[in-house]
Amino acid sequence: MKNFVVFIAICCIIGLSESISKEQRMEMFVKVAKECAEEEGASAVDVDELVAHKSASEKGGKCIRACLAETVGMIKDQVDIEGVSNLAAMAFDGNPTKIQVAKNLANECADITDPDRCEAAAKIMECGQNAAKSRGLNFEDLNNN
Repeated sequence: MKNFVVFIAICCIIGLSESISKEQRMEMFVKVAKECAEEEGASAVDVDELVAHKSASEKGGKCIRACLAETVGMIKDQVDIEGVSNLAAMAFDGNPTKIQVAKNLANECADITDPDRCEAAAKIMECGQNAAKSRGLNFEDLNNN
């Protein structure tokens, strides 16, 4: 299952244009992830884990996720509900049901904090994954019309 923050970050970064193929979207995402990896001093393994939707095994991988989430406005010290709502509106082409699901998941994780921004991002993503899983959700399904 894809994790919540990465999914929304992908959606925002690539703009979810219908004219862009899945392969092109992945290429764009990998490019931005590599930029975050360079900025954060992360390794190629960290990027590979992100692209494969695996949990980060090292600090660098957690920091890539923090960079992505901060870049798209999903995290400001903790989950930014308004930012998530705005991103979900873009990602789901204004679909109110899907936007509400994203808001509900974000609200469930809104109180998670950590003095280390990278650890906070990892905890928030884990929370999002668990919240989605408890509802039987898969973000691939949410992204389909």
